[in-house]
Amino acid sequence: MSDSVAPPPPPPPPTVVTFPLQTTIKTAVLHNLNKAIADVRPETVVRDAWRALCQRRKYGDSNMYGLCHFHQTPNVVQDGPMCGLVALCMAGHQLGSTDISADEILAKAKYLGFTNNGEMFSATHMCTLAETLYTCRAELVREMSERWDPVIDALVHNNPVLIPYDKDGNNEPCCKKGHKAHWAVLTGLLICVDSVKSVPTALMAHYKVDSEDPSLLLTHTPHEAGELRDLTSTREAGSVYVFAKQGKSVQTHLWCLNQLLESNSNLRELDPQIASHIEDYVVSSTSIEQGLCNQLVILHET
Repeated sequence: MSDSVAPPPPPPPPTVVTFPLQTTIKTAVLHNLNKAIADVRPETVVRDAWRALCQRRKYGDSNMYGLCHFHQTPNVVQDGPMCGLVALCMAGHQLGSTDISADEILAKAKYLGFTNNGEMFSATHMCTLAETLYTCRAELVREMSERWDPVIDALVHNNPVLIPYDKDGNNEPCCKKGHKAHWAVLTGLLICVDSVKSVPTALMAHYKVDSEDPSLLLTHTPHEAGELRDLTSTREAGSVYVFAKQGKSVQTHLWCLNQLLESNSNLRELDPQIASHIEDYVVSSTSIEQGLCNQLVILHET
């Protein structure tokens, strides 16, 4: 009987590189989308949003017109619970400051003691942070649930508005008592009118008819908001909309202003998961009502 030879050992298993697949892919996709969207003309963004609104509100068979103010703002995608800091970064871009990154804003917010992980549960802290980083005056506006004028005035003058709200699964405003508190930046305004004859002549002089959609009237020029305020005061609650951006997507949203302010005014409780680990966050109490409810921040260039 011949001597048996032991078989060689099996080859080692292939090296497996582990990484947070879902997060990595999602972030990469959003950044690639952001690069593509950056080349889209502002008129195209507005036109697409207006057409989607008309379809959703079934305006297609009526003589509805949209008066639009819009400022194109680059997208910034958040990484972690940095929605407020990312919104501030996008607002800074609108002010012309493109050299301050979201990570630099996070570092400054940590240095000032405003955050641990990127969370921002105080509109007052947001004002201080904005004025520390940018050449601007940050205006804290309270009790917004019953008045639109500060938002309309700001957007007509191309001043970004930072607003906390409850975020639904589709990123739109909802009312969940603050358990889904999130930040967005407002960059434009759209008012629905049923006839251009209802718009004062002096106000109409600021608009031009869109080249592809005659029901859309556009302006990029800041002007006095008095006549526009008078016009919105006679509108139904569902006829005034705002363009918004937030860090969970690269989409430019068009939201009903009244619904957004209702969402803002319902921010009264911390997410129970956050409340159970409150020592990990910078928050004044187990309620966010004092820091966020019925409050927004307007940034004015100085």
